[in-house]
Amino acid sequence: MKQMICFGLAVCLSFVGLMGQKVGKPPGKLQVVTAQGTPVQLDTLKGKVVLIDFWASWCRPCRENNQALKPIYDMYKAQGFEIFAISTDADANAWQRAIAKDATTWLHTIEVRKTGLSTSDLWGVTQIPTAFLVNKEGIIVAKDPSVRWLKKRLPKLLKNKTNT
Repeated sequence: MKQMICFGLAVCLSFVGLMGQKVGKPPGKLQVVTAQGTPVQLDTLKGKVVLIDFWASWCRPCRENNQALKPIYDMYKAQGFEIFAISTDADANAWQRAIAKDATTWLHTIEVRKTGLSTSDLWGVTQIPTAFLVNKEGIIVAKDPSVRWLKKRLPKLLKNKTNT
């Protein structure tokens, strides 16, 4: 049996390959809640193309990205595209103010820390914004897709039955 010394749980999980998400693989579990405190799981969106977007209210590039995503979301939401936004904010009030100010209407959640690790830690998110695009079958097909990439690829991903 191999022995391993771990310097902190996050470092240990990363070392043994339990953290981070990989293109071509199903995403890990999410432990997030809505603004109303309702728990939400990614599994409930299976059959849709989902952009999982890690962001925060204080992050200027995140807020600019929200504005860039609005027309894409409006164009494709009726066809089965969803944005699953996960805020890394420590201040839920700042998070809710940012949602209202940005006037974004997609699914907004905030990560909940359990056992010391956040969802972003478990997903291997080291900077924000970070996004993962999941196809209808529940497989990650892109990490950090650009708005241009989304405009080009979403129609095909939404149309195809199998789009891995």
